[in-house]
Amino acid sequence: MNQKKIRVAVLLGDPTGVGPELVAKALAQGPPPSDVEYVVIGDKRIFDEACRITGTAVSLPDLPRLDENTQLADPVSFYNLSGLAPGQYQYGAVDPKAGKTVLDGIMLAVTLAKRGIVDGFVFAPFNKEAMHKAGSRHLSELELFMEEFDVSDIPGEVSLLDELWLVRVTSHVPLRDVADLITGQRILTTVRLIDRVMRSAGLQNPKIALAGLNPHNGEHGLFGDEELRIIKPAADACRNEGFNVVGPYPSDTLFLRIEKEALNGIVAMYHDQAQIAMKLMGFDRGVTIHGGLPIPITTPAHGTAFDIAGKNIAAPTALMRALDVCIRMARSRRTDTAGGVK
Repeated sequence: MNQKKIRVAVLLGDPTGVGPELVAKALAQGPPPSDVEYVVIGDKRIFDEACRITGTAVSLPDLPRLDENTQLADPVSFYNLSGLAPGQYQYGAVDPKAGKTVLDGIMLAVTLAKRGIVDGFVFAPFNKEAMHKAGSRHLSELELFMEEFDVSDIPGEVSLLDELWLVRVTSHVPLRDVADLITGQRILTTVRLIDRVMRSAGLQNPKIALAGLNPHNGEHGLFGDEELRIIKPAADACRNEGFNVVGPYPSDTLFLRIEKEALNGIVAMYHDQAQIAMKLMGFDRGVTIHGGLPIPITTPAHGTAFDIAGKNIAAPTALMRALDVCIRMARSRRTDTAGGVK
């Protein structure tokens, strides 16, 4: 991309949820950093309605086109992707029409990223059920991104709360299947992912803790032997590869070690082992990062908040953090590329 500034696309999310409100509130906080420009993508009518609801005076110039030759005269611009107008949807309801607008926005952002027109993108929360009803054949957006960018072997999303990074060896699977899915190779792949993502955000030699699977780390095999057979050997393999890995630690005390042991990242064995703790610690500040892809893609870790949509209650904290992380990662990627690192 022959442009000086880092360009980040910002997607409005599901219009029946709080996403458009969050974007309006985040942009009202002020312009992006001086080396960054935003392109907001979505139906302009939805964004204008969000500005009305939130009482924000955000006036964005429209882009008539968005391609390799597009130059932005303003730090924030809007590219209208017409699809759904206020009055054609209901707040707080799963709507396939809304899901279709989300899919259209995501596919446009992916196309722009592939063509080098944007350096990364951030999307406000959307509803997976609405997307499925609109025709999505992917279990989640991660599978869509992996297919579109031709990337495999990404175990799942990376979560960020303040400066604590979390990832799961298994994610959206039934709990009864977790033990069978945990392998040494899968743990190693997950550690590689979180280490790479943290380094791309500027951390050097990040310290990563592995969680055990069973109560009390299995009590030497009394309550399960996955720690002895799989997780401890995987931790050794990680250290042999040069990763700064500790553990496995019992999951009921793992998060108490964060400050004491100066942990930067945690690798959990299953979804709720990480997510319950993270959401208790700061539900409204969490960010989800789709790591391992050619560009940074981030989003708030919370959902569409149907119960408060359209009421001007939702806070933009997590969305603003998602923007910050995307920018940090895009800067790092550009620096690495300029220095010959890929």
